[in-house]
Amino acid sequence: MRIFKVVMKVIAVFALACAVNYSMCLALVPYGTKSEVIFHDYHQMKDLDTVYVGTSMMGRACDPNVIDPILGTNSFNIATPSQYIEESFMGIKTATEEHDIKTVVYGYELGEVLDTNYTTPGRAYVLYKDQGNLGDYLFDAGVGFTYYPENYKGEGSINWMFPWIENHVHGAKMVLKNLKMRFDGTNVYDAAEAQEDWKYVGTPETPGRGYYSYDEEMDFNSGRTKVYSDLVGRGELNPDKMAMLKQMAIYCQERGVEFIVVGIPEPRMNILDMADQYFTQTEEVRKVVEDNGGTFVDFNLAKPELFKYEDSIFNDYQHFDTAGGDRFSKSYAAWYTMHEAGQNTDDLFYTPEEWLASVDTVELVELNYEISGDFITYTASVIAGPTVTPEYQFFTKDVNNKWVLAKDWSTDNTFTYTPGPDEKYANVRVNVRPQGTNVKFQRFRSQKVQMF
Repeated sequence: MRIFKVVMKVIAVFALACAVNYSMCLALVPYGTKSEVIFHDYHQMKDLDTVYVGTSMMGRACDPNVIDPILGTNSFNIATPSQYIEESFMGIKTATEEHDIKTVVYGYELGEVLDTNYTTPGRAYVLYKDQGNLGDYLFDAGVGFTYYPENYKGEGSINWMFPWIENHVHGAKMVLKNLKMRFDGTNVYDAAEAQEDWKYVGTPETPGRGYYSYDEEMDFNSGRTKVYSDLVGRGELNPDKMAMLKQMAIYCQERGVEFIVVGIPEPRMNILDMADQYFTQTEEVRKVVEDNGGTFVDFNLAKPELFKYEDSIFNDYQHFDTAGGDRFSKSYAAWYTMHEAGQNTDDLFYTPEEWLASVDTVELVELNYEISGDFITYTASVIAGPTVTPEYQFFTKDVNNKWVLAKDWSTDNTFTYTPGPDEKYANVRVNVRPQGTNVKFQRFRSQKVQMF
């Protein structure tokens, strides 16, 4: 009897903990996440023949609404933010089990196969992928907890069990708004729109196909600008991730499904910043894919006649904006048309050496400073094509808040400034361009330093 009471107390405490956790999820986990919207629509699809999987880079790159009319396919994009490669494999299995899938397209980004990775936003992918099927969810959740090393050691373990810790709305007003939308009949599309300003082609009457985008263009001169390695680091290839990629290729090959791995174009500063590592490790990825029956194509190396690169097609340091997604979708469809016809498309892509030689621009400048006594020394550093010799021009801001030339163009990347005794802030700006050009500048950066 005593054991029975102890067991019942344990069950009661466990049930209470589950109830509290469930309530926290309802209140804090955003209603109308991208994963929720995407899988809400996926579960309404019939007779799909193509799926796109991967992270948000793929999610904002391949628009089935653009691609399908060109290729005559019936496709869906189930790429989601921070989607682990293991989750991509889950998505592939789900799609091939539920539809007669002919082609799987995986959006490759280097960070997905490195041993440095960002924290997963929780079990949202599994939850919404298995929506309406409790058995599948319990299986995937159970397997997922033991399958991903991140889920039983480090931050990921807490995040997996309590997703609201990492993935939550902010502030009391948003919590109340989140709960209201969950219970007042707000549809998932309106909830998603209320969460953030993104574009999704889907309504309750006409489900979307997974693609979403943002209109805002990236400001390459902003102090918030960073490069891809700031997010994922510069790690080595993760053997487990590479093995997973191999399994994906073999899984598709055994089922007669075409497996295509596509390198999604990034701002060129990312590739230049990691050039040796990027090209070496990407070549290893290519070999794994092609040795196991897949096709690998890196659109970062695409020539302008296939894909025209411009700053204006990016929303941030990693993703396309709306115009970029549209452009890439058309370029991918053009490439696939040739690929499907058996044409050799190698001439449409640079080799790494050719690509590096083709970049004759400054892609990013950073401005650092060091205070020593009464003066400040500024040092500019750039990411640019390897053949570029950068030159610099420095300005200070006067009492009328106007920029005044302090040091004209030269290859010297340093500038020393002595603020006046009444200056509360030292404002310095650097312009950069390739030597030998006469453009006003290609990139600039400014620093505002508080004086004491």
